[in-house]
Amino acid sequence: MNIAKIIERIKNILLTPKVEWPAIASDPASAASIYQGHVLLLAAVSALAGWLAWAFLGSISNAFGFGSNFFLVSAILSFVLTFAAVFVSAWLADTLAPKFGGGKDPLQALKTVAYSWTASWVASIAAIVPVIGWLIAIAGAIYSVYLFYLGCQQTLKIPADKAVGFTAAVIILTIVLMFVVSSITSSVAGMIAGRSLAGRTAAGVEAAVAAAAEAAKAGGTSADTARASAIAAAAGTAAVTAALGALAGQSAAVPHDALPADDLKSFLPDSIGNMKRATLSVSRNPAMGMQISKGEASYDAGDGNRIELSVVDTGGASGFLALAGAAVAMGDQETETDNGFNRTRRAGSRWFHEEWDGASKRGEYSVFVADRFIVKAEGDAASFEQIKGVVDGVDLARLESLKDSGAPAK
Repeated sequence: MNIAKIIERIKNILLTPKVEWPAIASDPASAASIYQGHVLLLAAVSALAGWLAWAFLGSISNAFGFGSNFFLVSAILSFVLTFAAVFVSAWLADTLAPKFGGGKDPLQALKTVAYSWTASWVASIAAIVPVIGWLIAIAGAIYSVYLFYLGCQQTLKIPADKAVGFTAAVIILTIVLMFVVSSITSSVAGMIAGRSLAGRTAAGVEAAVAAAAEAAKAGGTSADTARASAIAAAAGTAAVTAALGALAGQSAAVPHDALPADDLKSFLPDSIGNMKRATLSVSRNPAMGMQISKGEASYDAGDGNRIELSVVDTGGASGFLALAGAAVAMGDQETETDNGFNRTRRAGSRWFHEEWDGASKRGEYSVFVADRFIVKAEGDAASFEQIKGVVDGVDLARLESLKDSGAPAK
């Protein structure tokens, strides 16, 4: 990472954007260098500023039940989500550019997003300034919109008369899709928030980095690798610094199109044990290029209880599942009460989530296979073992063998 070069670019894009954008457009920098240099540095600084601001308000927040660990978890997730947001926004810009008279170029789209967001990241440092910090942050966000408007005309060749519409479309859709990303990573927050992240050992961090590298090999893009690396990098130990270099050099396969909906039917058998299938539905959603296939069935145990089974192929969005899986690798999570439990753990290439409420006799059992497929059973049952048995009735080994099936996602 060339810190001096990054600082020079930050200064130029903020002070002389009309001069800097043509230079950015012709810059031969790779996507990996942008993620692991410009984005990594500014995302880390922004997250650190947020953590310091939250810590400053610690005495107030403690009155509402938020401890210091909450602030650290929030800062880490903010850091990770920055990579996801850049990836999603760049993908949208690349996808929409031809519709606004521009050219389709993933690298130029990434440049447009990463460098235009500089103003917002820099301004977010003002969060540590009481009272007026949020005003400065808003001003930075507005200036980033202006930078995007200028930049897309140089990098993606959007005509000047369509640049406003293009800018608005990308920003609005980025916000919408980030709600999807947040819904996936919210489970990560729940798994991490109850633990003291500050006390993790170097060995635990190294395990997380190894898991991220494995996830990247299995099916993540270079952007997915950067996002997975971010989880471990946020722990801030020397072990991470050494591992990031090795991780950056991993070549990774691209995500694949989700399986056709009918292919999922074979994973929803007519019966499982003494339970008969009562309903069946399959669908494939290619919305905005991130294909997801889903098969659903309900099984009647004959005792008044019904268990819903779903098999989901995340396809082109599998990188987000790999991100969550890398976080799970940082440590098993378990909460037990008098009436039940809530557990999350990883074993090899699979990770599991278990919930049971003995009072209501309701539970959930999910298996995440090859960082791509989700098999989940939930409903009312006589015992948790009955719900788990529904998932065990699915041929998970055959499902895992399909991890590289489907045409490469475009």
